[in-house]
Amino acid sequence: MLPTPSSSTQATQLHRHIWQCKSLLADIHHQLDALDSGPESADITAKRTALQTRSSQLEGRLAILRTALAEALNKAQRAAAEPPVTPKTADRLPSDSQRASNQRASKAKGERTGKGADSKQPEGTAQPEAQTPLKEPGPPVSGKLEVTIKINQFPDEIKTVDNGWKQFLVDVGVKEVRITVRPKVFKKIEDAQANYPQWVAVITGQMGSPIPKGFILEQPNIQVFERKPKEATSEDSEL
Repeated sequence: MLPTPSSSTQATQLHRHIWQCKSLLADIHHQLDALDSGPESADITAKRTALQTRSSQLEGRLAILRTALAEALNKAQRAAAEPPVTPKTADRLPSDSQRASNQRASKAKGERTGKGADSKQPEGTAQPEAQTPLKEPGPPVSGKLEVTIKINQFPDEIKTVDNGWKQFLVDVGVKEVRITVRPKVFKKIEDAQANYPQWVAVITGQMGSPIPKGFILEQPNIQVFERKPKEATSEDSEL
């Protein structure tokens, strides 16, 4: 029988595939930035659509690879925790003749004490309930973890990084989330701050690499909505 790859070898391969997917996604994002900075045309629109489709496919594959990596790491930990079976343990197992002899001795002892197989329990004696062993859950299904953050205030500190991208932090209570977006995407928040008395921005993305006080939000997307103040009721106006 051919040897199967160990869990550690599989995890190494999955790490390499994940790195390749991230590199391809980064290249696609750079191409999209270049298209956004240029003039619009039918060819540019078609190319942008193809790149966005490819980006969605890579994100789905990246989620599957991350799930498979978690399974491989868990399998490796379980294998490391199980004690190996030594030949001495196998030598202590009884042979067929020993098992038959033990069964005959147990049956004879039960007949002498009146507790053989044919003996009946007194009436009114409760039968012990058989306990059903717990079953392990089946293999997990593939999924995609998405993070949703809502803000209604303009960020206090905004840093301009490579290629003019905007970077800012959002405090979500227990962690800080570092968000980096293209200037065209961040302009949605700038326009809302300038044009709306009240607004809310919905930021979605995937949990990325950890930072000292939180994590990085990968593939962020921002949608901005105007919030209209509630109208005062007639009773409030009379007061």
